[in-house]
Amino acid sequence: MSLKLSDANHLYKFNKFMKHKKDNVKLRPNDKSPSCQWYVVNYHLWNALNEKGCVPQKSLVLEFPNEDIFADKSLIRHFIRGYFDGDGSLSYDKRKETIIPRLCTLGTNSFLNKVARHANCLNSCIIEDSRSKNPIWMFKCNVEESLKFMHYLYDDCTIYLDRKYARYQCFNQDPELPLEALEWPEFVDYTK
Repeated sequence: MSLKLSDANHLYKFNKFMKHKKDNVKLRPNDKSPSCQWYVVNYHLWNALNEKGCVPQKSLVLEFPNEDIFADKSLIRHFIRGYFDGDGSLSYDKRKETIIPRLCTLGTNSFLNKVARHANCLNSCIIEDSRSKNPIWMFKCNVEESLKFMHYLYDDCTIYLDRKYARYQCFNQDPELPLEALEWPEFVDYTK
C-alpha cells in the first residue's frame, strides 16, 4: 500500500491492526512525490486479497463485491470509506470569498454506480475521465451531495484517513468556509 507521506500515520495504524511484530512502514520523503508504503511478503494474503477482488490496478477493473461477503450490511459503508480513502478526493472549489467541498472518486462505472446507490447520492454524476488513456470513471458530487456522502462515510466511525476526516469536520461545521480556511492545518499540504 502506498500513500502520500503526510498520511504515514494511517499506515502505522494499519500495521498495528495487522499485528505485525516489525515496522513495515517505509517513508520515502525524497522521492519526486514523497510517499509512505506498507509492505509485507505473504503469499496467503496476496491470494486472499485477489480472491476478494483487490487486484493490481483495481481502479480499472474493480467490481463491487457480492454483498453476501459482508456479515452485516452496515459494514458496506466502511468498505466504501476505505475505498474512498484510497481512490477518492475531498478537495474544494473557490467561490468568491469562500471555499466549498468538491468530492470525487475514481473507479469503474458499475462500481461507482453501486457506491452512489449505497450512499443515496443518486443526483451525483458519474462521467468518463477523458484525461485517462484507460477507461476510468469519476464519481463527482455537488455541494449538497458531497455533504451527504461525507456524512454517510464519516458519521459515527472510528477508522479513517485523518487528512480527509479533518476536512470533513471543517465542511461539516460550515459547507461554505472562508478563504482563510486554506491556511488551516486541515487544508495545508505539508509534503510540498
